[in-house]
Amino acid sequence: IIVLTHQSDRSKIEELVVSSVADAGLTIHLQTPTVYSHASAINTVNDGTSDIDVDMRVEVGLLTRNVVIQGEPGKSEEQVFGSHLMAAHGAELRVENIEIRRCGQSGVLGRYCSHFHMAGDLRTSYIRSNSIHDSFQRAVTIHGTHRAVVQNNVAYNVKGHTFFVEDGDERYNLIEGNLGILTQILSVMLKSDLKPATFWMKTPTNLWRNNVAVGCVKDGYWLEASGHPGGPSFTETICPIHDHWYEFSDNFAHANGVHGLRIYPAYFPFVDPCDSSSGPKAQYLYDFTSYMNGNNGIFSKKVGDVHHVRAKLVANGGSELQWNIFEHVEYREDDPNVKDCLFVNNIDSGSATASSSPALFMPQMEYFHVDGATFINYLDGGAIAGCAVCNSDQFLSQGGFTYRLQNLIFQNTAKRTVWTAPYKQIFYDLDGSLTGLGPLTTATPYWKWNIYTGVCEQQDDTYDEGILCDNTVQVRRLQIDGVEPRELDFQQLMLQQFDMEANRDYMTFLPKEFYGWALPVVNRRDYNADFNSLVDFREMRIRYSEPEYIIPGEYMRLVWNYTDYRYTFDVFYSNNEQRFPVSTAVDLVETDDFGTGQIFPNERKWHIMLSSEGIDETLSNPYQVTVDAIQCAPGACVDLFTDEPLYDPTFWSDTSYWCRDAATATATYYKYGGDFPDCEGVQTLPIEGDDVVINPRMYCVMDLNPPILNHVYVDGKLEFLDDADRTLEAYGIRVWRELQVGSRGRPFEHNAVIRLHGQRTDATIIVHDSRFLGNKVLAVIGNLELHGAEPTVAWTHIASTVNAGDDMITLSEPVDWVVGDAIVISGTEYDADQYETATITAISADMLTITVDTTFTYRHFGGTISTARGDVTLQAVVGKLNRNVVFEGASGSTAEGGNTYGAHIVVMDATFDEGTRVGSSSITGVNLNNCGQEGLEHACILYVYDGSYTTSEYPINILQACAMQDANNYAIISEGS
Repeated sequence: IIVLTHQSDRSKIEELVVSSVADAGLTIHLQTPTVYSHASAINTVNDGTSDIDVDMRVEVGLLTRNVVIQGEPGKSEEQVFGSHLMAAHGAELRVENIEIRRCGQSGVLGRYCSHFHMAGDLRTSYIRSNSIHDSFQRAVTIHGTHRAVVQNNVAYNVKGHTFFVEDGDERYNLIEGNLGILTQILSVMLKSDLKPATFWMKTPTNLWRNNVAVGCVKDGYWLEASGHPGGPSFTETICPIHDHWYEFSDNFAHANGVHGLRIYPAYFPFVDPCDSSSGPKAQYLYDFTSYMNGNNGIFSKKVGDVHHVRAKLVANGGSELQWNIFEHVEYREDDPNVKDCLFVNNIDSGSATASSSPALFMPQMEYFHVDGATFINYLDGGAIAGCAVCNSDQFLSQGGFTYRLQNLIFQNTAKRTVWTAPYKQIFYDLDGSLTGLGPLTTATPYWKWNIYTGVCEQQDDTYDEGILCDNTVQVRRLQIDGVEPRELDFQQLMLQQFDMEANRDYMTFLPKEFYGWALPVVNRRDYNADFNSLVDFREMRIRYSEPEYIIPGEYMRLVWNYTDYRYTFDVFYSNNEQRFPVSTAVDLVETDDFGTGQIFPNERKWHIMLSSEGIDETLSNPYQVTVDAIQCAPGACVDLFTDEPLYDPTFWSDTSYWCRDAATATATYYKYGGDFPDCEGVQTLPIEGDDVVINPRMYCVMDLNPPILNHVYVDGKLEFLDDADRTLEAYGIRVWRELQVGSRGRPFEHNAVIRLHGQRTDATIIVHDSRFLGNKVLAVIGNLELHGAEPTVAWTHIASTVNAGDDMITLSEPVDWVVGDAIVISGTEYDADQYETATITAISADMLTITVDTTFTYRHFGGTISTARGDVTLQAVVGKLNRNVVFEGASGSTAEGGNTYGAHIVVMDATFDEGTRVGSSSITGVNLNNCGQEGLEHACILYVYDGSYTTSEYPINILQACAMQDANNYAIISEGS
């Protein structure tokens, strides 16, 4: 009895009976004809200059022998419980030219058709030239055994891993010349037996030579290396996942359901396998032929320093070679990972159709190198891709990796490159065989910023409409991460050729590999960079390419835009050494050190030079800098607080306390003349647009409504006089000591409004470099007291359902609201936007029913629902919106930032040489309207503290009986408070 394999279809493998033999054993006659055709040949393909042979002959294996070990017929099949053969604990086993059938005991550990078990050194033992078939569990197992020989066996119709190297400590065993056919799923042993391999290895430390894997339901060969050996062989002194592949050569795989060779989940060979610091150790797999498998000829998930030499990969269902992750490697100039390999889509060029997968799918990460790859009959399906599975949810890798390529041949392959998400590959052509433009040229996906006429130009479908660059430039990976504030997370990064808006594109943020952006960018050019956001960056890390790729003299200049005031940007090199900027009066040039900056305040632009100068090659990341935005000029942000008591209250309207400097448009409130300094300006009230400074010891009582001011600096105390309605309007307020409107004991009785004006580009309020406040802000580093009349009931439930069309609400408790009050009623359906606002026009004597100025659009439920667990009360809520004290942002016009750029309050601490100043606030009975800034980091109220405080020292903030209305950002953010 023989078994005849099939090139491509495991279901067409046939078991046949020989009737006679002729031609000295070269011809056999069969009792019955074959059911299927079995193509078999050494096929020849031509690369354009020479013929290449590919051995695609099918195999014939002899199953019958005159000596038989078998399980009992009938019952063995019924019970999937056959014979087993074991040599244990040093016993010699020499088995040759016998037939083992109906063997293996399914689900019973250690009961296999043939088995070296914990035998130690068995250099004189062998299992060779046998037939092992119709197995319920494995064919040959090598377990805790070394130097045994498994040779020239035929294994057919086996459940579970067929040739099985079990624990991971096995070494120097020779697995040679074996034919494994039709491996099946075994559902009752290892998890991996659900995806079995004909040759399964828990360690690479054996010799795999001249074997053939055909028709496995999953994989022909599978290295599933473990961290340490398992089972009784466990030891921490052996590390298979990092060990050496003693030999893998001249093996074949075809017609397997998924992969020819699978290295999964990981394999990272080290010089010393149990010492990661010893560095990678190159492993070479030679002359592997893999064809017509269901998916990949070779698949590697996370694999390090492995090299495929002279592989022949033909007509596999997916990519001929796919390698997902390339880690724990080092740069080598001349040690390619793919060397002289053949990729063939279809052996017959006349019947070839375009492949749906690239022939070679290169991995994520740096340093991958291909030297010698021939692609035949891929038509317009595509030959080469990079950054495998980068865009999968598991990885979301940044991309932008550089792949070195040389000695490529494309025959009947119109499409050379395939770009895949995230579309950042850099194919560096060492000899011109990819681009046709000569050595040291580049192919990369299309991004507008990389188009330079005559240097980098877009191509047709040969290069998947990507870009080819000549050798006067290189394409480098630009990495931006470590960006603050967090509101820039997931924003796009804009890059354009310097002052060339037409050559602008946007790069998507990615959260894995690193948290930021990676871009392929042509060097020796200048670029504008910015985030597609209203937010300015405060911190950032910039990394340029990899040091091994850098050519002396290359550079890239980035010009970053910003909006809020910046005094400078501090740049720190990879060793934390500061890189100082050059003056605005000189040019920033490519010979300046890497990380040299230059600021242009009037243009609100900051330049940084990324060059090959000033590099310390001993550092792990020599082409990296971190950047900090600095607001405070030297001596500008100082502690203005004084422990000296305030002077007695005086009135804003008293001009004798004002000194206005027309040149600076600043009015200062202080004492003048006599024992105090003379006014060097005009003693007059502030006018519209002035900056106002309340001196640190002054107690100013605002007894009038000033015009709209620019910035109000309350270094002393400012209090609203409660004798009339009061309004303070400004573009920003800084409170160093105290701002007071009413008090907890006596809330403000009249109406009071603090209204802040401004748009995104207006001047910034600056207190300290740790706080980026923006504008249209009330910044508190002292004390803020805002107290309006608190309603007895700020909000309550409705007593019964309000239906669409109603204009009355019955409340669940009496309220102290009055006609003219504004209210809001919450939605009770799935649509959260079904809240509605209205104004009270009447209220019942019992204060339980209110009538409003409109009919309601939606139903607002109020009632009890009966459920299996009892009654549940569900009621909409109604809240009073208006208060007599209001903090709000001006809105509407462009000058006010439209309708989404509101005012905001920041209560904070800050540390100066003199000590830490700690802000606090008490805000009660206040309406905060049009607050927060959409698209920015500014909530309506931010409480933010960096200091460490004891319980007794902790700053107290109170926000009580307030209404926050029409906010454009978060209502409240509390950090460290």
